[in-house]
Amino acid sequence: MTEPRRGSQIVSQAIEIGPLYGGDTKPDLLGILTWDGGGGYVDLTGATVLCAIRRFDRRRRQAIGGMVTVGTCTLVTPTKGEALLVWTAAAPLTAVPVDPGFYAARWQVTFAAGGLQESQDATFEVLPAAAFS
Repeated sequence: MTEPRRGSQIVSQAIEIGPLYGGDTKPDLLGILTWDGGGGYVDLTGATVLCAIRRFDRRRRQAIGGMVTVGTCTLVTPTKGEALLVWTAAAPLTAVPVDPGFYAARWQVTFAAGGLQESQDATFEVLPAAAFS
């Protein structure tokens, strides 16, 4: 059960699945959390991980505005830093946001011993869904 490392930060590496389409409930968003500087995977054994989604301004390279949605992640392989946001378990949105644009995902880890640390932002693009009816 790894606690935050002094002077290290968590780097989130989103799996390239995009673009996502507004209103879809799949695919889920997988984050692989690693320590910066080649420090290996964040050990999430016994941890609780939240993932928050906000709008992202590509020009300023920063998240903007309030939370769009947030959810508790499923830990896929805790020793390899894998945290999965299942859209249908998030709130208030239970799907990919419907507004096209760029979004930032940030993971917040509460370690078993109580330490708290956030990841850097991982970005993804949302495109309008096609009308199939």
